[in-house]
Amino acid sequence: MYAAYKHTDGSGKAATVPSLAWLDAKPYVDGSSVEIARLPEEGEAIDPDTLTIVQASTLIPLATYKVTHIVAIKAEIDAALEALYPALDLSSLLALYNDARADGLVNREAYLKTLRDWTRQLYPIFYTARNAAMAATTHAEVDAVTINLTSWIAANPGVTYEAAIAIPN
Repeated sequence: MYAAYKHTDGSGKAATVPSLAWLDAKPYVDGSSVEIARLPEEGEAIDPDTLTIVQASTLIPLATYKVTHIVAIKAEIDAALEALYPALDLSSLLALYNDARADGLVNREAYLKTLRDWTRQLYPIFYTARNAAMAATTHAEVDAVTINLTSWIAANPGVTYEAAIAIPN
C-alpha cells in the first residue's frame, strides 16, 4: 500500500516506527509532485533517502483522470467559442439562420450558414480528443492528448447580427 506521508519527528533521520499512529497522515505536496513512501510496518525503519517522487496525477485513478481531462478539453473549446461569440449572440445568430432558411431568404441563409458550419467544426476536434483520451492506457498518454484551435479561430467567419439582418433576401 502506498500513500503520501511526511515524517514529523523533525530529526530528518531514519526512525523506528512504534505504531502507525506515530505518522503524520497529512499529504506532503510540493508543486506537481508528491513525496510518497510505502506505509511502514510496525517496528520498521523509515529512511527518508529512499522516498520516491511521483507525479501527483498518477495518484488519481486513470478512469477519473480521463474524464477530468476530457472535461478540461471541452471547457477549452467552450471558452474559445464564448470569447468569439457569447452564448446569447450565438444562439440569436443560429435562430436567425433557421428563420432565414424557413422564410426562403437564401442569401441571408448562406451568410449565416458559414457560422453554423464553422461551429460544427468543433465536433470532430472534441470527439477526436475525447476518443484519444479514452483510449489512453497511462496518465502520461492522457496528458499527451491536446487540441489546437489556432486554425479554427483563424477561420472565424466574422458573422454579425447587424450584417445578417441587412441582407434582404
